[in-house]
Amino acid sequence: MVVKDFFPHEEFREQQEYVLDKIQEGLDRGKINFIIQAPTGSGKTALSIAIARYFKSAYICTNQKSLQKQYIEDYPQYANEVTGRGNWTCKALQEMGEKKEDGSGYPCSEGLCKLSVDEEEDEESENKKHKMIEKFEVIPECDRKPVKCDLGYEEQGKDNQSSHFAGFSSSRGSLCWKTKGHEKCEYYVQKMKGLNSPITIFNYNYFLIESNYVGDFGEREVLIADEGHNIEFQIANFIKFTFSNRNLNFLPGSNFPDLGDIELTMKEKLEVYAFWLENIKKTIPEEIAKEVINLEKLNYPEKELHRIVKIIRNKVDSRIEDLIDVLKERIKEKRSNEDNISSLVARSQKDRSEKPKYEARLRVERLNKLVNLHGKIARFLLEYWKNPSKWIMEIKEKGKEKDKEIESVNFKPIFINEYAESKFFRFGKIRVILSATILDCSYFAGNMGLNPEDTVFIPIPPTFPPENHGVYHLSIGKLNFENLVLNNDRILWGNLVVAVDVILSMFPKYKGIIHTSNSDISKYLKSYCKEGHSRLLTHNQQNRLEVLNHHLESPEPTVLCTPSMTEGVDLADDSSRFQILIKVPFPDISDLYISTRKDKDKFFYKYKTAISVCQSIGRSIRSEEDWAYTFTLDSRFPKYISDHRSLINESVSFYEKRILDFPSEKSIQKLKKEIFRNLPF
Repeated sequence: MVVKDFFPHEEFREQQEYVLDKIQEGLDRGKINFIIQAPTGSGKTALSIAIARYFKSAYICTNQKSLQKQYIEDYPQYANEVTGRGNWTCKALQEMGEKKEDGSGYPCSEGLCKLSVDEEEDEESENKKHKMIEKFEVIPECDRKPVKCDLGYEEQGKDNQSSHFAGFSSSRGSLCWKTKGHEKCEYYVQKMKGLNSPITIFNYNYFLIESNYVGDFGEREVLIADEGHNIEFQIANFIKFTFSNRNLNFLPGSNFPDLGDIELTMKEKLEVYAFWLENIKKTIPEEIAKEVINLEKLNYPEKELHRIVKIIRNKVDSRIEDLIDVLKERIKEKRSNEDNISSLVARSQKDRSEKPKYEARLRVERLNKLVNLHGKIARFLLEYWKNPSKWIMEIKEKGKEKDKEIESVNFKPIFINEYAESKFFRFGKIRVILSATILDCSYFAGNMGLNPEDTVFIPIPPTFPPENHGVYHLSIGKLNFENLVLNNDRILWGNLVVAVDVILSMFPKYKGIIHTSNSDISKYLKSYCKEGHSRLLTHNQQNRLEVLNHHLESPEPTVLCTPSMTEGVDLADDSSRFQILIKVPFPDISDLYISTRKDKDKFFYKYKTAISVCQSIGRSIRSEEDWAYTFTLDSRFPKYISDHRSLINESVSFYEKRILDFPSEKSIQKLKKEIFRNLPF
């Protein structure tokens, strides 16, 4: 059988059969990488399912949870999705009666198992973890998750309904449940379904963490990357490392390197900090050993202490027991073993009988922090030393000029081509990448570190009729940072409001979207446009999805006014009949990563801008029958599109018109005449 025999529908769209035939040809020639440029409406979801079914063992990664759900809603019979802990409620804490301040249950990302020394921790979870640890004398071990079985996979059998078998982990082997069905952790139940499923759907962030750190999900026959133009950002974000001043609180006597007024190159700064982190890493095992000794003195439960030492032996230092013995001898020779925690406990207002329990909680918390910090530093240094010249470092400071102090130091790779294979692509023998905005295959493949000889590029040209999508350039002025922010050009701001008001007035009964590029422009339009408060919908990071759903479901002609919906949002048909692009979406040159990458890779800046333009333009045209109008306001748009038309034509099709002297009365009337003449009412 061939790939197209596994297509999930009776009939193909013309491009779908073509793509599957090309994949089959490539497989027959021994190719392992397939890059598919598939514009909106070409049916990427069905293609992915067909490929996954053919190989019978597949991962499909998407950029957003909403796209994960689309796969499951469209093809529930073929795949299972796996989502992160934050989407599930911790049953253990729920049954203990533990609730958040608003009365809701704790998500599994803040659950009982996350309190263990064995669990990864991020900056955001530190305070939450601290509050929870204070509630327990000894951190209870969660028994609702699967553990390593004594029996093998074959002995357990695949029917996990008739036994305690949970799933087969690539790193741990057979996993079994310790509890009855109703007591199982829901997060792990869905994870085990994904582990046992032949086709499993992830978002990129969760997949990278699970596959690289936890190791339950190993290599499969095929790895499918949907919205593949986001792979580079996702891997770079996964590898990056942040060391904050809060980390220093757990490392007595440690301070950030003092570079003073010394002028150093980026390479020299990185080297100073890398060697400093090497020293930090070497000191952490001794600090961990001290806390184990302190817990022994506090009569911490022996069974729990033994479990903690075992974790430390596996994750930090296999010789931890030897180090503990050496430190015990050293401590005997000292009269005092006072440290910050001892002083804090001594100064506390707690009853004398409560102080040992309080001290034990603080020491377990510090152990947690030290074990996780050691792992993060070790992973970063392992990647950094592979190629130090391909990293950047940014120091963030806080406070006034005279009292400035370092808040955090951020390390990020400039290129990910050397890391993409080990962190992502190795989990599929065959790799299939799909996106509407690959645009330049050889450039994309080079960024991914893919060997051209092993790679097949399959482009599908845009099929939507260009007459259904007009792009009107109004060119009200150069809408850049200098004019809008530094010069605060009031005339330009005023023309911006007038232009949006005119466009809104032409579509009084239709929904639309305004791509603002930043939240300040969104707020300004909301405040000063005539219909700002009645039609424009703005949002923040927390309520973004809620606002989008309100727009989609509302019978009113609402208009999304947003800096962050250029991707992953399907505004088909009447959910958007017009869209306004305020600025050419050039990447932010003030960002150190962007400026460094631009210096080292001249094409990068143009390429990223083209992707953003295509993604923005494509939000409102979702099928061959769909229609919408796009209005650009930045005077730089016509030249940018003209100079990069060959790139943009790979993804979207449209016709262009320029309206001169906008917003003069004559130009406004001309625009209205153009639109009303062409509107398919």
